Amino acid sequence: MLALKKHPKDQMTPKERSEAIKNNQPFDRLPVSLFATEIKARMIDCKMRDLYKNVDRIVEAEVYVFNTYGSDGLSSGPNSYGIAEALGANVTYPKDNIPRIEEAVIEDYSQLTEMNLIDVINEAPIQIYLEATERLSALAEGITGVGVSIGGPLTIAAYLRDTTQLMKDFIKKPDQAEELLDRVVQAQKKCVDAFLEYDVSFSLGDPIASPAIISPRQFEKFAKPYLAELADYIYEKTGRGPSLHICGKTEAIWESIKELNISAFSLDNEVDIGEANRFFGDKIAVTGNIPPVDVIYNGSQEEIEESVRQCIEKAYDTPAGFVIAPGCNLPISTPIENVGFFMDAARKYGQYDFLEKLDSNRGK
Repeated sequence: MLALKKHPKDQMTPKERSEAIKNNQPFDRLPVSLFATEIKARMIDCKMRDLYKNVDRIVEAEVYVFNTYGSDGLSSGPNSYGIAEALGANVTYPKDNIPRIEEAVIEDYSQLTEMNLIDVINEAPIQIYLEATERLSALAEGITGVGVSIGGPLTIAAYLRDTTQLMKDFIKKPDQAEELLDRVVQAQKKCVDAFLEYDVSFSLGDPIASPAIISPRQFEKFAKPYLAELADYIYEKTGRGPSLHICGKTEAIWESIKELNISAFSLDNEVDIGEANRFFGDKIAVTGNIPPVDVIYNGSQEEIEESVRQCIEKAYDTPAGFVIAPGCNLPISTPIENVGFFMDAARKYGQYDFLEKLDSNRGK
């Protein structure tokens, strides 16, 4: 029978830790998010497809990661792929690789009238994660939180329309592109409503909104309004804004992101987390940002430990809060032992006594 257990190297459960930090009381260590997504298939020896399509495997993987590594929180979908698929996207789930979009399903914007918004939550991709979330929430009660990712508006729209074509539409068909984005957000809101029953937190991940793909001006017009609408809606429903992750160097859109009603901003490793601490820290928590490839995938135990130490020293005192995490999802073939090295480093340098010494050295 599946059950969550406090990790033997920790003195607190995630909920106890969160409460202590919130009340400025001593805690065992800073919270950690592993961003272990597809790698979980190797951890529990299942097909990667099962992590998207098999409720038993989704739940088993989350429980395994929590019990084995002691990460803070359980994660559920439906993510961008799930919502896009529920809206008609042609998503393929390989047995041993990440999902992919086979082809655009919206070849003409006249097809928007056919988009299933009324019954979107009854589609299989959403129902799978609703069941998984119900089970995870029951297991997590009193121990940890459950986070639900509902993807990102621009990314879901790109999965439906095709990324390159959507970029062209920004110039040639901006009104139609905005209509698509509006419909995507309405579908995401319906997902929020459906998952509220389970007392979860929400996260948004919108990689297509990265400055590596669109300009800051396009972000203002085609990303920010829809992220803002979703964040405000989630805050209205839960009393807490969602977290947000956008890949790449995001400094060019930081001013816009700070205006969003979000609780935390998850940073890619290309960003200086110390600068992010100074920019966002008075309002928004920061999460990050150990390099997932150069350090966690390729690094030695010593290199992982040193990278974690440097990251913590730069951001541990973020006034709104700090969560240790990779800069993005861990690569599929990351050495399993390196995940343990990462968690051990977080425990070593994220412990309360070590942080107090940092404060003392800085004259606080």
